[in-house]
Amino acid sequence: MKLTRAILQNHMTVIYRHLSSGKPNTVQATLRLLTAMNHVHQITTRELKDDFNFGLKVLSKLRNQRRKETEGDSVINKADTRTLYIQFLLAFFVRGDATVKKEVLEIPDLIQRTLNDLYLDSFQLIKQTLNILLNHIVMDNDLSRTVKISFFNTSFLVKLLQLYSRTEPVPNTDETVATLTHKFMMALCTTPGVGICFQDAAWYSPSTLSSTSSVEKATTEKHIFNKTLSQLLAHLRPTENLLQQELTVSILTACPELVRLFWQKASVQMEPRLSARWLANMTLLHKITEIPVPNLYLQHTGLFASHPPPVSTIIENILPTPANRTILSKGLQHSSMLVRYFTIVELAAAFQKTEQVIAIMQSAVRTLASDVEDVSTAGEVVEIDESATNTKHSDPPAQQWSNAISLLLAELRRRVPDIQIVISLHNGIQSQNIADKEEEERVRLNLFNNGVLRLIKYYQQFLPQAVSESKFDIGKLIPSDFSTVQAGTLIHLLELLLELNDFRWSNKSLDGTSSHLSKLLSLYLTTAHPQIKSLTQRLVSKLLGESILFQHDPSETNLWIEAIPVTNYGRPDLTSDQIAFLHFLDDCVMRCLRTPYKYVDQSSKIIKALQEPTSAMDVDSQEIMEKIASTLAASQYQNHAQQYSPLLMTILEQFQHAYAKENSQNVVRSITSFLQCLLPTLTWNQNRSPALAIECLRKIQEPTPKSIENVLALSMEKRAVLLELNGTEHLAMSLKSLNGTKTPLSSKKSPFSLKTDDSDLLSLLDEDDRSKFMEQLHNQCTASVAKNFGKLVHFSAESVGSTRCIVDYVRTRLPFMGSLYDFPEVSELLSDSVKEENLESNNLYTFLKTLPFSTLFQNVNPINVSSPRIQDLLKHAIRQTESRHLALYSALVVYQLSYWLQTNQAKKASVEACFALLAVLLESSRFEEAVFTDFKTRLWEQFTLRELYLYQPQGTKDQKATEVLGTLDERIVDLLVASTKSPASSTSKTHAADLILASHFIRKTVERVVLELEGMRMVGGSSLQAKTVRYLSKLAFMCHVSDLTMLLQSLLGLHRHPKFTTTATFNALLSTILKHLAQQSGSASAIPVESTAALLGLWREQPSDELDEIVLDVIRGRLWPNAMAEVLGPIDLTTPGVFDQALGSLQGPMLDCLDLSLVDFILEKCNRRRCLILSALLTASSEFRQRFASTLLNMSVSKRKALLEDDEFLPLLHAYLTRVSIKHEKHYTWSACSPQDRKALKALRSILLPTFVQRIAKSSYSSHETLVAAEAAAILISLDVGKDDEDDIASVWASLESIPRIGLDSIRILDAVLDITKDIQNGDKKMERQDRISRWFEITAQRLIVVLDKSGDAEWLEPVCDRLYEILEAHVIERKLSIDQKILFELVSFAIEKALDNVELVRFSAFLAKHYYVETTQSSVLPQILQTLFKHRQFSSLVMSTAPTTKHAIPENLKSRLAIVQLIYTLTSLKPETCCKAGFLPLLLSCYSASTSVADQLLLAVLRITESQTGGSISNRAPIWGTGSDNVKSSGSLFGQAMINESLDLIDAGVMMASLIHFPLDRALENPVPSVTLKDYSEEVLKKRQAPMYDPCFMLPLFGTYMAFGTQLDSRKLIEANGLGLIIVALSSHDDTMRLAAFSLLDDFYGIVSLATMREKNQVMLLLDTLKNSIVEREDNVAPRIPTVITTFVAHALSTLLRPDHFMYPHVNKFCLQRPTIDMEDIPMFYSLFNSSSEQHRKERVWMLRLLAASLKTSEDYKLFKRRHVVDLLVAFFNSQLSEPLSKKIVIEILFNASSIPKVSLQMITQSAFLSWLHTLSSMSAMSSENEFSLVPSRLLLRFVQSCPKESIKWMNGVWMNQVAGIATTLLRELSVVKVTATNLTWALTSLESILEIFSFIEASSALSSTGSFFTASHTQRFLQFLTACELVMVVTQDQCPVQIPESIAWLAAAEELSPKRSDPLDLLYRIDPIPTQSHSRIVRLGFDLVCQDRKATGSAEDKQALLARALCYRVQEAVERARQIQSDTSKP
Repeated sequence: MKLTRAILQNHMTVIYRHLSSGKPNTVQATLRLLTAMNHVHQITTRELKDDFNFGLKVLSKLRNQRRKETEGDSVINKADTRTLYIQFLLAFFVRGDATVKKEVLEIPDLIQRTLNDLYLDSFQLIKQTLNILLNHIVMDNDLSRTVKISFFNTSFLVKLLQLYSRTEPVPNTDETVATLTHKFMMALCTTPGVGICFQDAAWYSPSTLSSTSSVEKATTEKHIFNKTLSQLLAHLRPTENLLQQELTVSILTACPELVRLFWQKASVQMEPRLSARWLANMTLLHKITEIPVPNLYLQHTGLFASHPPPVSTIIENILPTPANRTILSKGLQHSSMLVRYFTIVELAAAFQKTEQVIAIMQSAVRTLASDVEDVSTAGEVVEIDESATNTKHSDPPAQQWSNAISLLLAELRRRVPDIQIVISLHNGIQSQNIADKEEEERVRLNLFNNGVLRLIKYYQQFLPQAVSESKFDIGKLIPSDFSTVQAGTLIHLLELLLELNDFRWSNKSLDGTSSHLSKLLSLYLTTAHPQIKSLTQRLVSKLLGESILFQHDPSETNLWIEAIPVTNYGRPDLTSDQIAFLHFLDDCVMRCLRTPYKYVDQSSKIIKALQEPTSAMDVDSQEIMEKIASTLAASQYQNHAQQYSPLLMTILEQFQHAYAKENSQNVVRSITSFLQCLLPTLTWNQNRSPALAIECLRKIQEPTPKSIENVLALSMEKRAVLLELNGTEHLAMSLKSLNGTKTPLSSKKSPFSLKTDDSDLLSLLDEDDRSKFMEQLHNQCTASVAKNFGKLVHFSAESVGSTRCIVDYVRTRLPFMGSLYDFPEVSELLSDSVKEENLESNNLYTFLKTLPFSTLFQNVNPINVSSPRIQDLLKHAIRQTESRHLALYSALVVYQLSYWLQTNQAKKASVEACFALLAVLLESSRFEEAVFTDFKTRLWEQFTLRELYLYQPQGTKDQKATEVLGTLDERIVDLLVASTKSPASSTSKTHAADLILASHFIRKTVERVVLELEGMRMVGGSSLQAKTVRYLSKLAFMCHVSDLTMLLQSLLGLHRHPKFTTTATFNALLSTILKHLAQQSGSASAIPVESTAALLGLWREQPSDELDEIVLDVIRGRLWPNAMAEVLGPIDLTTPGVFDQALGSLQGPMLDCLDLSLVDFILEKCNRRRCLILSALLTASSEFRQRFASTLLNMSVSKRKALLEDDEFLPLLHAYLTRVSIKHEKHYTWSACSPQDRKALKALRSILLPTFVQRIAKSSYSSHETLVAAEAAAILISLDVGKDDEDDIASVWASLESIPRIGLDSIRILDAVLDITKDIQNGDKKMERQDRISRWFEITAQRLIVVLDKSGDAEWLEPVCDRLYEILEAHVIERKLSIDQKILFELVSFAIEKALDNVELVRFSAFLAKHYYVETTQSSVLPQILQTLFKHRQFSSLVMSTAPTTKHAIPENLKSRLAIVQLIYTLTSLKPETCCKAGFLPLLLSCYSASTSVADQLLLAVLRITESQTGGSISNRAPIWGTGSDNVKSSGSLFGQAMINESLDLIDAGVMMASLIHFPLDRALENPVPSVTLKDYSEEVLKKRQAPMYDPCFMLPLFGTYMAFGTQLDSRKLIEANGLGLIIVALSSHDDTMRLAAFSLLDDFYGIVSLATMREKNQVMLLLDTLKNSIVEREDNVAPRIPTVITTFVAHALSTLLRPDHFMYPHVNKFCLQRPTIDMEDIPMFYSLFNSSSEQHRKERVWMLRLLAASLKTSEDYKLFKRRHVVDLLVAFFNSQLSEPLSKKIVIEILFNASSIPKVSLQMITQSAFLSWLHTLSSMSAMSSENEFSLVPSRLLLRFVQSCPKESIKWMNGVWMNQVAGIATTLLRELSVVKVTATNLTWALTSLESILEIFSFIEASSALSSTGSFFTASHTQRFLQFLTACELVMVVTQDQCPVQIPESIAWLAAAEELSPKRSDPLDLLYRIDPIPTQSHSRIVRLGFDLVCQDRKATGSAEDKQALLARALCYRVQEAVERARQIQSDTSKP
């Protein structure tokens, strides 16, 4: 720097002269000098810029002096003058700050003029130039956007576009000039907020967006955000260059506002012609059309604007003006098929874009609509409204958006070709016989046909009116034979038909044989394509549902479709039965459509007849089941208004004619089979009895009713032998299915005779003809099938069709002809004789699992339905069922159960089984919201459930039936509760729709309770049943407040009935009502005041234990959360909705209005619960506290004494004292309370404090009561004893010394005394305080000795000694006073002998000795104590060393080892001259693991002390350390090479490599002994620290011992163990002694390796010579520090040289051979490896990245990084497509290490645009739990801003805070849109916590400034919304409780402790807390501090209250105090 300044001051004239000399060599040398001067320092760059004369005329010549093309190859790689001149100019951008860059860029005709001809320069220069411009201009956020826009103006960018023409290949690289330019332009122009690309208003114009008007501006809007890019687009040639095309599309994607202007200015010819240019133009148009719809939210709000974007802008982005209607019409009519196809593709893309736009606009409509009636189009595709010609300003926002959709579609219609053109295209294709074409032509025509069909579909979808006006009969598109149409074409055709609203499906098809409907049904029955089958069913269902045939219930159509006989069983052709049936059905449909009302009237007459009242019956004489049947038949809850489709009446009518025809057996059988399947499902589908279906069947006259009755009269055995079924049998089965049960109860005799002739069936199985089997199976009798069922299933196992045939057979015949479960093989299979594990492999069981639920369930009976295996089959069938069938199946279950109840067949088990199935059906429906809603609606509207719930017929004595009905009631309630609580929600709030569904059952329950209570009031007795109370308790959460209040008043009105009010039923009901009243509003405030008063009156009149509990719940419910946590424990966080309840409790009324005489009542009749009630009253009200204190003071002495000595009274006193105090760590201060409270407490202290101390003194051991008494005493001492009140302090000390034992209770009092006296300033008083402490500790030591002597180690000693240790550490001045040394040494001895494994006792003993040891005659026992310790039987196991590992594992003996080693070090350091003996060395070395752990550092200190005291060296023993000492009894048994080899074997090469990577540069060779704190014993703290590694303070001297043996040292082994690497890395240490030792070791090793014989000797010597030659400043006593990157590189290279197979071996060898020295100011091999293009390029890059990660340790190291732009390259690489996850992780590690260096953090924030990169990363990186880097931006940002020295960036005036807040805001916004699930909950909470920590830090940093809050109200709302979403899925379990109280982060007070450190584990960036409640508690604490505690917070009162409630749930002390303050303010008059 001095040299540079000297040149600038004295030699600039010479510089100018040389530049003007005209001599190339001189000029180039001068330019190199200037460039080097530019790179010296930022300051010199600034000075050079100010002093250099940029106006020199010669400079204009220098920029044009290129190398001549005639020059030879010898100079081809040398830079020419122009190159050096450009490099000189670019150096200002590399080294200069923002001001220098700005001034250089603004110099006229300098940079731009120089770079205008850049396209003529070399690849290397272009690459260098573009990289510097990108990294140092574009990405520099300190450089204003104005400067960038001014520099990168249109003319300059146009010059850069010339580089796109440079596509020639470049040797040794895949890149070209064109690709380099393209990357630069993409970075410059396509990222909003970066370069010259601004975030625009999308489709809104800026002026429109800033106003409230929605009036469209003129198309020539002048003001746009990206003018430069708009001008650039005009110069791009996107149709000629693919890279420019990508750039164009990317710019338009990033700047949607430019699309419209682009098409206005573009000279793109769209006139259709078969040319490459036109095809390129259409390709560009297609790509621009496919640009995603931009975000239409208002910027930074996430909200829709009140008005939509201009329709003209939207349509230009969909179908721009150049592609007008004329052009597109010509394209569709062009002679070339390719042109037509391209036009079709573009039109399809435009329609798809329209679909996306409309979807977003409809979302805006739904969002903005205030109610459903606001806009008619919210939720469906909007049709064109011809009257909607414009958007009115006065319209509601939703209406404006809705009108815009209509306008958009109208405009779209004007721009697309006429539909007739598209139809003509289709007709042209249809006119060709495609089947006769060649294969290639057929494929081309089919592809073209598919495109045309898609267009017709889109026209129908978006422009239905246009299609309608064309008079085009879509039916012509339907082929006469679907089998000839390809699947793709068929799918498009069906989708088109689905869009039609006026499809004439009843017209005849092209062949004239049947209607379109019949053709579609044929397709449905024959297709094997699932998607086609699904589309066909949807289409048929839609067509029929929209007709008059099904206007009563469109969803019924699916039942009709699925009832059609499927007797072809997957074959492509229909059977004759199916053909006949379809003809019959088609004829019926046509007849019904011609005269529908005729059949409607017939159906209405049947319904009317059914509704006529029947003759009165003698109800009293009926049995209970008959009463049930009568009740259900007359139920008013049936849906009488709904009737069947008139088509059914048509079918029944026409069936007569079909039956009468000759040869009509097939069609009759098909019709009756159809009715057999249809009628039961219709009955289940409708909420009514089967009477209507039965009456409909009775309309059939043929076959005669008598013939049907004859079939019904057949026994089960005779039914089973029926062969081929005819219409009579099918109708009989239908009637039986509707009438009731399908199968009789199981009997001993099976209905299936084993003697049945089954020869015909067996003959079918012997043949291979599956078709014959499928045709003939239905002609077999059921008995034969039952007998051979297993064979049938096995036969059909490999044939889908055969399996379907058997399924259809079972469905058709069973259970009318017997139950499936009575089949012999099925019965045996489902019995207990078959083991569970054999079922799954059984073919028969597999077949049963394929049967539908309806078939399986219809075959059960009331007995076997509860069989576990049948239940498993049924539940499996439910889970395999389509969701649309679930509601139907629930109706089937209810229908069957209803029949069992009516026929007295139902059992308790069968009711339980049916409701178990309903529960599974309910759970299966939850996966789809619409299905779930429909399922619940249809289930709870079932008239059977509504009628039979709480059904109690009069005069019944049937106990069995009563029990069954009781079970039914119980299960209905349970299922109702399950259906109204969503599993995704943890709260008990129920949706309003659920309340409506449940209202009937709730009303009946409430009415029953009221009826029973009224009966009690009128006639007395105990008519309130326990089960009624139980039902109410389950349903009470859905009860309205008015119902609960009414019940409460009715219940409390019975308090004059003491026999009832003292029963458990009364108390249970009262407790339920009060509990749910409280939950309605989240707290007990929902209970009316008068009801509370009445309850307390009842309690005072008739006190009982049950009422005590109820009153306690009510009183406690009115308090804020955890108001009594100290007495009752914390609230149960596992309670659903706990946070909502907490919020409700804050909003309720106080308890001030209650009668103060309650205090007297409770004190008179005191028990535990009543004391708790009084505790709640004292907590809530100052008046109650004053009354309590007054009553206690005025009470007689004897009575008060009795009360105070009562254990149940103690919590009351504790609650009283806790309320008036607030705890800060272990110290108490006055809380928010009245002056009267303080006065009363002062009066009570003289009474209470002695009582508490006396209670403790009387107790022989510490108990819960004594601990409570001690805490209460501590509160009194803290609040009412002054530090200057000597009498009070003396009395407290006297009281303390009167306690005759040691325990946590007495320690707590001591702690309180010491706390209030810690700030005493008087010297004498200080010494008096220390004297008292020493006396107390002496007494305590004596008592500990007695305890150890009597009982040895005791469990209670651990916490006692732990607390004693804390007091010693906090309050005792070391070695100021002493205690009796005999007692001290005796305690240490007893601790060793009796309780060596008691960590706390050993640690306390060591600490006590450290503080109170003095030199006396007793000191001679110290060696004996150590000898005893070393000989202890547990010593080896407790102090056993654990060798360091690469994994961070906490040893099991961590605490015991550290405590014992601490004791050893303490005793040794107290008297080293006697305690240090050479005989102790073997034991000490065996305990030593040579790591950097605290215990090992203490052991190393002991070894050094021993070495210094014994006067000798331990070098001959040190090589055998740790576990190695176990192999030999003493180190003297090994000598020379054997000892060295043994020692080298102890070194773990992996750990040594980790040690050199994480080498502690600040560690001195003679490192001071670390001070041990409690944190060193905490496993949680240790897990956050870096894993222990080898200690260089031990290893370097150890290696010196190795070197002393000369050539006996195995050099290769030392290198393999990475020992030489550690020595080399030590050259980078900051400690001079460490470096001197390392240099000395290297000198010795160099001589040894030169004499070695290892094969890699030459390579190692060459590498060491290279390093040696590079060190030029070394002197005898001066050891220069070598940069870490150099030493780390050499260390890694050494390990590589020993492995010839290593991929880096040739690179390292080449590096050593190429140069004699290493450049100490460069990073070796960085560019070659980082930009490698070899086959191993990824491995090479990763190797270099790992080297960089290990090298960045100091700010000096960063200078090398900055010199080579490492960080800039890495962050750019991170965002590129080349970076793989492993490389990204290492880049993150490098940045992580950089964040631990304050100066580096400062430079990266202020100079490297690091915050901008983080902002970009935050917005671009996917915020998802699946993204492993999602937590990195927030945590890395926090580390950098924490590390950065704040005083160094004060000059930025808080700009950095704004940037950080902006990044955090982006992260919060991205996180807020993530859907939280149970799977990603922990990640979501961790992400939110990381973001809030950033806000918390910058708020703390700006606390003293005048800036406003960075965490605004909008932040608070977004934060609370996301937190609530997390809480909805967060399930708190018992193992997660109790939650640790979260502490506030002291960012400023603990800045040093919290600041990032180099030793921090990298896992901190990725760590996720697995316990969600812990994360949630910390989030709540952060939010509370930001919103409620920050004086600049701007959150709303509601938000503050929500956070306060949550903070109270976690017992945050500041929140407690705030709640108390609110209470005090509220209670003030």
